[in-house]
Amino acid sequence: MIRRKKGLQGEDMTLAEGVCLRMDSWKQEENRLITLLLKGVLVYLIVMGGIGCYLSALDIRCMYPLIHVVVLAAAMFCAVLYYNKIWENAGYFVLLFVMSGMGVAFGDYISSGVFAVANQLGERAAVFFDSSAVRSYAEQISDRYLSVTISMCYVGWVCCILMNVLISRRMQYAAAVPLVIGMLLIPLYIEQEPSPLYVAMLLSGLIASYSIRGNGHYGISRKNTCYEYRRKKRAVSYVYAGKTMASVILLVFLLCLCLTQILSVIYPENRFRDRQKTSSMKEATMDTMGNFMLLGFMGLFNYYPNTGGLTSGRLGGVNAIRLDYETDLTVEYAPCSDSRLYLKTFTGADYRPYYNSWQRRTDAAGQALPDVADSTVSQRKKAFERGEKGTARAKMAVTNVEAETGAYLPYYSADVDVVVSPGETREYVFYPQISERIYEPEERGGDWLEVPEENRGVIAEFCREAGLERGDVKEIVKKLTDYFRDNIPYTIRPGATPYRQDFVNYFLGKSKKGYCAHFASSATLILRYLGIPARYAEGYAIDPGDLAEDGAVLPDKNYSDYYEGDNPVGQTAVVSVDVTDASAHAWVEILDPEQGWQVIEFTPPSAIEREEGVSLWQRLADLLAGGRDEPVREQGAGGTPGAPDIQGGRGTAMAFALVAALAVFAVGVCLMARKIRGMILYARADRNEQLLMDYRKYIRKMGRKEPEMAGFVNFRQQVQHLSETGAWQISREEEESCVRILEQAAFSERGPGEEEIGKIYRLIRR
Repeated sequence: MIRRKKGLQGEDMTLAEGVCLRMDSWKQEENRLITLLLKGVLVYLIVMGGIGCYLSALDIRCMYPLIHVVVLAAAMFCAVLYYNKIWENAGYFVLLFVMSGMGVAFGDYISSGVFAVANQLGERAAVFFDSSAVRSYAEQISDRYLSVTISMCYVGWVCCILMNVLISRRMQYAAAVPLVIGMLLIPLYIEQEPSPLYVAMLLSGLIASYSIRGNGHYGISRKNTCYEYRRKKRAVSYVYAGKTMASVILLVFLLCLCLTQILSVIYPENRFRDRQKTSSMKEATMDTMGNFMLLGFMGLFNYYPNTGGLTSGRLGGVNAIRLDYETDLTVEYAPCSDSRLYLKTFTGADYRPYYNSWQRRTDAAGQALPDVADSTVSQRKKAFERGEKGTARAKMAVTNVEAETGAYLPYYSADVDVVVSPGETREYVFYPQISERIYEPEERGGDWLEVPEENRGVIAEFCREAGLERGDVKEIVKKLTDYFRDNIPYTIRPGATPYRQDFVNYFLGKSKKGYCAHFASSATLILRYLGIPARYAEGYAIDPGDLAEDGAVLPDKNYSDYYEGDNPVGQTAVVSVDVTDASAHAWVEILDPEQGWQVIEFTPPSAIEREEGVSLWQRLADLLAGGRDEPVREQGAGGTPGAPDIQGGRGTAMAFALVAALAVFAVGVCLMARKIRGMILYARADRNEQLLMDYRKYIRKMGRKEPEMAGFVNFRQQVQHLSETGAWQISREEEESCVRILEQAAFSERGPGEEEIGKIYRLIRR
């Protein structure tokens, strides 16, 4: 408790029992310009440390000594602004005039230098993410060394102005940390190590600010006296102590410099990279961060809804496939093969470059033609009706649970006009391919060879690179499949195709990663370019493995109602399979002169492939047995391995964790804002208001322990209850005194005295 014997003009001041600040010390003065300049040193260390870390991490060449001089001058100028009010007001006008003039005079250099830094970051990120998809900004100035130097000097001035407000006046290191450290996360993420000198500067500036802030004596006074009496806090604070502050800054800087230098020698960058394993969190965010660094913010958004890649021919607008794993279709059929079953919903005939879409077949006037069954369907039907060997007829019942309205056509079915709306069930009759019978397709291959001129250059270069210029159809298909598998990874987070870029050209020439629509669209145009009739298809792909995971045997259904004819695997059973958006897929069809349109898969698998070598009967046996324990594996959109099996728990956990983290962050921000607002109001309040705030806080705390206190609305009821319960051990007379003190603080202009206020505080703390 601070007590003044004769006020501020008295000879001495009692700080505590037995501790007295004498008049000669109370009137001690110091040149406060020294302290202001030392705070400028802190600003310089933080700003130059941040800029230097960023530039050195990316190995950007520029005139570092000049940047040091400019940033130091800016930090000192900004710090001295607080010397007096006249200079502070005039100085900011001078800053505004100078910064505006510099921006106009050196605008081209400043923008070009910033673009140069961004381009350098993009190049390093492209190497780290092993991608050639780099955003490049036009640099107006060819001399990058000069433009970066000028731009960083300008950026340094701007940062000094902002940091001076935070550091020189309030020592708000907590606000400075995200501003400075946040910009360093990107170079650190792509494993670019900054210079130890700049790391030491940055750390020493922040640590010294933290130390001075924690000491509590960092305020700015317009007087030269070393000590100042804070009326609100009823405390004496020393304001200016230049030698002490200089010692702290120097000591912290030397310690940080020694530490960083020792660590760089003991644990060099190469050794760290060799021993440090990539964290699971970093692996999970690699695709997203890569898209952000290489494509910008626009690469992180979906421009239209997608269902596992099923987009009716629309391409390029999907940053990441977002699967809900809810049932889209329920399919009932009798399996006759251990191969994948396709349900086609869309056939792309003409590719529209830069519109990034496939469109259905059109007539000369550009009107969409109705879908027609392939010519081989009628031949298969006639062969079955003649009772020829190697033929069969099958029925499939498709229930649309929550998929788009459309036809979900199994291959070799004539029911192209059977449309299934949500909530409806429709049946399809088809003639499965169970033998290598020769048919005579009537389609003309020349109708499926068109390649847009805008894509020919990129496709030609890709074919030369992949060695596709020679070989028959089977050899080309194998080469292209192998090349995709070995060189272009599958991902459900490829990033949206940048604005004004073509989907196929960007995939083949720059990004070189994608999901099924990327591989199917590119492969279709590549095959056409090489003279092989091909077309793009979308729909659902059902694997035999889905039977054990999402299927059920229907014992009340007759096998003969769903299948007639030869079955290579023998008589099976009627099964029902729930098809989710994870089975949505895109693939390629090529025109075989002997078999008609045949499905070709070009989408590569992920590192964890589906279990192979298990027969269809084994799958059915597993299903009848209620499933069996299997290792966790990944399954990509459209039945292609690659996407996390969210239904298995991992994806759901990640999604839930993300949502929970965002919710916690939002709640934390709200609570922090509320806390800060309360602190500001408390600091601005007088002693009476502060007493009432602390008392109400105490009553709320007691109310959580004793809910009946919520019904007491006045001071008398509250004090009496506190006395009766023993929370306040006071007599009847003291109760009346406490009520009078609280009422006087709330309603009287004069308010209670210091001793009376202290009495309430002692009861609250007790």
